[in-house]
Amino acid sequence: MPLDDVEIGEVLEVANRLDLRETGGAHNQKGVDFQRYWALMRIFQIEGSGQGDFLFLFEAIQDVAEFDSSISPTMVTVYQVKKKDRGEWEWGGLTNLPSPKKKTRKPVSAKKLAKAKASPIGNLYATVIAFSNVESRGHFISNAGCDLPLLGGGSAATSAPCSLASLDSAYQELLKAGLETVHKAGMPAPDLGRLRVERVKWGQA
Repeated sequence: MPLDDVEIGEVLEVANRLDLRETGGAHNQKGVDFQRYWALMRIFQIEGSGQGDFLFLFEAIQDVAEFDSSISPTMVTVYQVKKKDRGEWEWGGLTNLPSPKKKTRKPVSAKKLAKAKASPIGNLYATVIAFSNVESRGHFISNAGCDLPLLGGGSAATSAPCSLASLDSAYQELLKAGLETVHKAGMPAPDLGRLRVERVKWGQA
């Protein structure tokens, strides 16, 4: 039976009570609080939609992994849920790749492309393609926007989920080349449509 607003409010209140929290470093605790708050809201959203069977895993497959069934899953969405205190996420911080803005840009070396493996987006993508029997996709969730240029102008730094397949073509090309360094031999080209970024509001942010 779906929870009403009063019940949801009570769960969120208890989850955010200072006297009930595990102690830890202040910076790390902010990130944990944000992950917990977002995950609770996502669970309420799914439960409220009438979906009767789903499964969440925490700190096992990325920050959060959401399966469409606890018995026979056919889809998993893996989430990186990151709190940022200042500014927006920028291209370099998300991908470890140089900016493709310069018109006279030289070809990026294989060594620099390989740095994408250790980036937030590279790590998320590696988890997505680790699944072969279950359909998979990855979402980067943050309270801060992602300052990534889109096709036709504009930026991904909004509250609406944005597919990385919507990035400006130069950024798409470079990101695909970087993500290919994560691949095993014979894998198809990276599908940026399987990756999304999203800014979400957080009452305490």
